[in-house]
Amino acid sequence: MPPSSTGRRTQPYESLDEWLGKADVIVSTTGATEPIVDAARFKAARNTSGGKPTFVLDLGAPRDFTTDAGDVDDNVFLYDIDDLEATCERNRKARVREIDVALKIIDDETDNFMHDVYHRATGPIVKRLREQWHDISKDELARLSSKLQHLSEEDRQTVEYSVNRIVNKLLHPPLEALRKEAREGTPHGLLDAMKRLFHLDR
Repeated sequence: MPPSSTGRRTQPYESLDEWLGKADVIVSTTGATEPIVDAARFKAARNTSGGKPTFVLDLGAPRDFTTDAGDVDDNVFLYDIDDLEATCERNRKARVREIDVALKIIDDETDNFMHDVYHRATGPIVKRLREQWHDISKDELARLSSKLQHLSEEDRQTVEYSVNRIVNKLLHPPLEALRKEAREGTPHGLLDAMKRLFHLDR
């Protein structure tokens, strides 16, 4: 029969077995009340196919192909509506899992970004506080050195080392509190308090 204006060709039902053996892809949805292609019929049709792979999509409800028709050889791939629903459900679950993974990645990267932002915000305050306290210690060491000129160089270094250790120990609690708050969230409250306490606005 010649092709229609749409390029499709129709064939009589009597030639179904011939075309079952020729087709690479079969989509069936006849509306029949019982299967029209069983394993024996499909196997006979497959004898003329040369064993080429054939994909069968049975959309009939009830089925047009019996379930054992998909077992006539290893190159037959038979799927029905239940298979499609199961595949769709698996795909939906897979998409949900991927969405959850993507959301976790977004949350993690957002946390990392904000921690970096807060760390950068605290950096200048940490630097200024260290500089302030060490400048004070240097001034006091210079004043002390002028009064204790009899000390040897080794003794001077011992005193300087001890003073620096004291300064670092005094700095540790406020700076560690600032770092902890920056890791957990916005540190603006503690930053403002430290600026006021240690006159770091200048």
